[in-house]
Order: sequence, then C-alpha cells, then structure tokens
Amino acid sequence: MQNLHYFISTEIPHDISFFVSNYSKLKNVMRLRGFPCEVKAEVVKKVAERAAERGSLSQIIHESVDNSVCGIIVQDVSAGVYFEREEIKECELIKKEGSEIFAEAKKIHDKQEEI
Repeated sequence: MQNLHYFISTEIPHDISFFVSNYSKLKNVMRLRGFPCEVKAEVVKKVAERAAERGSLSQIIHESVDNSVCGIIVQDVSAGVYFEREEIKECELIKKEGSEIFAEAKKIHDKQEEI
C-alpha cells in the first residue's frame, strides 16, 4: 500500500493551516518537539512501516517551507504524531522573503491586468 504525502499548511502568501481539521478527530495524538530532521524522518518511517504491516494507509505530512517530514496520521487506528514546528530564524527569513516576492509579483500582475 502506498502512503499519501501532503502539506498540511502554508505560510506564503498567507498563513493557512488544516492542522486542526486533520488531527482533532484522532483519538491518539503525540506531539514531539526539538528533534532534528533525520530523527523526524526515522520516526515517521517506523510508524509508516508498522501501519503497512497492519494494512493501514499512512498520511505523511510535510513542511511547506522545505518539504521535510513533520508528522504522520494513521486514520485506521485514529492515531497521529506531529513534530511541533520550531521557529527557526532561517525559516522566518525564507517566509518573509517569499512574502515580499509574492507581493511584488502581485503588483506586476495587477499592473498588467490594467493594460
């Protein structure tokens, strides 16, 4: 069975999150924080392997900023794990820069629409 991969939120151009709608209905949710990307990926991989052994589909959640793994949901057993996002200066800079680029692109688009 193939896993489903998707983004649960986006920060650019506006903050949008489906975290609550995806995790709130689960009976068992584990929040983890302070782990490096390699550990996050390994935890998600192990949970997905265990789910596959049971014949369950895993929904693997990725960060929209860098596509790193940030969680997993296994609906069949009403369980999920998510890694609390660390506010890293680099990510905030990327978000700010991206927002500025999108704002500038929108201005250019709007001017072209006037023509």
